[in-house]
Amino acid sequence: MQKILTSLGVLFVAAMLFASCEGPMGPAGKDSSKMILDYKIPKSAWQPVYDNNNLFLYYQCFIKEPELTSEIYNNGGMVAYLEVNEGGVMVQKMLPYIIVGEDNLGTYSWYIDCDYTVGEIGFYIKNSVFLEELPYMSSGTMNFRVIYLW
Repeated sequence: MQKILTSLGVLFVAAMLFASCEGPMGPAGKDSSKMILDYKIPKSAWQPVYDNNNLFLYYQCFIKEPELTSEIYNNGGMVAYLEVNEGGVMVQKMLPYIIVGEDNLGTYSWYIDCDYTVGEIGFYIKNSVFLEELPYMSSGTMNFRVIYLW
């Protein structure tokens, strides 16, 4: 009797594995859209900002972007990259991007990020030490690529 029940159990499991489920197709998904924009920010566009106690310095740059609609803001998102030259090869670093450096005074870091709202995107560079001039900005222009999805 035990062998019969075991055989029936195996047969039932095998039948379930090889059976296919069929039914009506579900509704089609909403089409998605994307927009890719490149931003070239010259050194002169970065505005230094100090915190309320004048203890922390960071840089910001806001760009008016009419393509950033309320549809994108309310129903979408973004992915942003900083383009950097690494050994003669251009690569894209996803934001937020943290750069760590070291010199005779110690270790320091730069934090590069962005945000957006309807009609505007903001880029930020924050540093861990009080530097008036960020070495990473010394090349002149920083190139960003932003992909908006909605």
